[in-house]
Formats: sequence, C-alpha cells, structure tokens
Amino acid sequence: MEQWEELKREERGERSALTGIPAALPALARAQAIQRRASRAGFAWENTEQAWDAFEEELRELREARTPEEQREELGDALFALAGLAGWLKVDAEEALRSTCRSFQSLFERLEAAVRESGRDLARMTFEEKLALWEELKRAP
Repeated sequence: MEQWEELKREERGERSALTGIPAALPALARAQAIQRRASRAGFAWENTEQAWDAFEEELRELREARTPEEQREELGDALFALAGLAGWLKVDAEEALRSTCRSFQSLFERLEAAVRESGRDLARMTFEEKLALWEELKRAP
C-alpha cells in the first residue's frame, strides 16, 4: 500500500492528494473519500478517540452557532467530522445514512397507516402521542 501511495504521489507531482475526487459524489461519500486521501497523504487523526473528540467539538460549535451562516458552516463541519469518525469505525457513512432513511421511511409509513386506521389526524396528535406510537411500532415485529 505504501508503494502504491508513493507511485500515486509521483504521478501527481505537485498536484494535491485530493485531485480527482469527483465533485458529483454524494456529500457523505465525498467527505469520506477526501478524508481517506488526506489520511494516505499523512494528514489524519492518530486514533479513534481523536476522531470522537473532533466530532464532539464540532457538535459543541454547532450548538453555539447563532446566525444561519454560522449554523450552516458548523453543521457542515459536524457532518464532515462524523464522516471522518465513520472511517475510523469502518462504516460507510453514505450506506449507513441510506439504510437509516429506508428504515425511517418504512416505520413512518407504518405510523401513518396506524394513525389512519385509528381515525386520528397525525398533525393534531400531541408530540407525546406520536412518540408513544412510534416507540410501539418500533417494538412490533
């Protein structure tokens, strides 16, 4: 692997290690690709704990952000740090999010059906009622 990376560095010459990462990749996949390349170039956290610390710091900064611009920037930083943490955990962040979206959609559709069957209106239910039904459906087979 080290020889391969050395050959790639020689091929690139003065170009960045990040050259060639498609801008059209989904954002999480691109973030992980950027971080993999930066890591191979020698710029990476030394261990999983540092990646966790970086993510937690970005979450703190996001909580403290006040303007929409700060919030957008800090959310991006937090997502980027989370993608980096995913690499340390050996998780494909893009696939993890896609899987969660599929699960959420399936459970939400079951929730909608249960609300319809009960003759209620989801928009008029209290938060506590919605959450209780959500948890009940999560436990159901």
